[in-house]
Amino acid sequence: MYEQIGQRARERAKTAADRLSIAVRARRELADVTKQTQAHWAGRLAELTELTATVDDRLAALTELAQRAGQAEERARAAREESARLAAIRAPADVAGLAERITRADALIADGRSQQARAEAAEEEARKSRDELPDKTTTERYGDAHSERRRLAALLERQQAACAGARAAEGALADKAQTAEREAGLAADALAAARRANAAGHLAETLHVGDDCPVCLRPVTTLPRHAAAADLGRPRAASEAAAQEHKRLARQHGDAAQATAGARSTAQATQRRVAEVESLLGESPSEAEVAMQLKLIVVADQALDAARRVVAARRAAVSAAERERASLVSEEKKAWAALRRSRDPVVGLGAPEVDAADLAQAWDSLAAWAAAERAERAERQPELDAAARTLGQQLGEGADALTALLAEHEITGLTDPARITAAVAERRTRAEKELEAVRQALRQAARLDRQIAAAREEEQVATTLGGLLKANTFERWLCSEALDSLVAEASATLMALSGGQYQLDRDET
Repeated sequence: MYEQIGQRARERAKTAADRLSIAVRARRELADVTKQTQAHWAGRLAELTELTATVDDRLAALTELAQRAGQAEERARAAREESARLAAIRAPADVAGLAERITRADALIADGRSQQARAEAAEEEARKSRDELPDKTTTERYGDAHSERRRLAALLERQQAACAGARAAEGALADKAQTAEREAGLAADALAAARRANAAGHLAETLHVGDDCPVCLRPVTTLPRHAAAADLGRPRAASEAAAQEHKRLARQHGDAAQATAGARSTAQATQRRVAEVESLLGESPSEAEVAMQLKLIVVADQALDAARRVVAARRAAVSAAERERASLVSEEKKAWAALRRSRDPVVGLGAPEVDAADLAQAWDSLAAWAAAERAERAERQPELDAAARTLGQQLGEGADALTALLAEHEITGLTDPARITAAVAERRTRAEKELEAVRQALRQAARLDRQIAAAREEEQVATTLGGLLKANTFERWLCSEALDSLVAEASATLMALSGGQYQLDRDET
């Protein structure tokens, strides 16, 4: 039984040694986690907790200061802008005389319309006078017809004279042609008589050697010799000259006849044209009356044209005056619009109401008010600027102080309040986690320490038990234990007998 107990004690000692080794290794990993580490992170958490409150307070103060600085800057800027708007209110240079110019334009329009009415009445009179006269085109046609009739009458007279001359020339040439014809006939008869008188000689003159003889029909071998023929040159020349003269005169007579026919035809055409003109004139006024009417028409047309030009000039003058007045009215409307545009931005500043009837007075009233308001703001501007600068300086100093405080805690490069708050909160959360991790590690170390102590004790007890139960060791231990118990009881008795002066002890050897 003791041997089995010893074996199991030694096994338990080995198991406890293994647990002890594992626990020691785990505890060694937590060697850096100490109470000082816990105190460090606890202090760091306290600092960050205090920093959070401080940062919140300073950010709130800076926010309020920034609002006050912004409001001060806004008041100063608003005052400058208001001064600029007030300085922009200036009456246009031509506003003062605009109403007077419109009045003069109205008078000019009224006078122009009066002159236009008189010119239109004169034009109407000229038109009536012209309407009383006949149509100019018809009258001019009558005048042209009278002129044409005179021209045609003179032309017809010339053509009739030419026709008479042509007939006279034709008659003279006819007589000459008849005379030349008789003389040509006589010359031809004389030539024929001469030829008959000397027929053989005349025939011989036509023969040539080798030709057939027209009488015997045999070839001519030798030319016959006859007495000298009568002289035929003179009668032949005379006959030819007479024939040529007759032909010449006959041609001239033919030309004269054609000229007479042409002159007669031309005169007849002119006479027909004269009849047409006479038919056109009919019962028309005389040429003198037509000439007088044309003169009156020209004078009336000139007068009507002049009246129309005067009316056009008067109308143009009225239109120009009306355009000028419209331009002035447009300028006046623009001036009113400019007044409203200048007043509207400063209504909130207390701009006065303006008289809608007098433009110049309205501008003067608004400009005077603007000048006074601008002077008042110019007086307050230095104070507003100084207040804005002071608050801005205080804001900058506060921001610098907060930046320095954050830099002490290694928080840099942040200006946004939300990011600053988040950064501080993040570091505080990290410190809390670190502290909690240290506390957990300390608790774990304490558990491991307990585990190590228990395992070491168990291992020692089991090792001791296992060693005691080897061979005779248990017996020696049992005797030793019994001796120890005896010595202890005897020592107690001795102490009692000696009055606490003596006690017993056992030598281990």
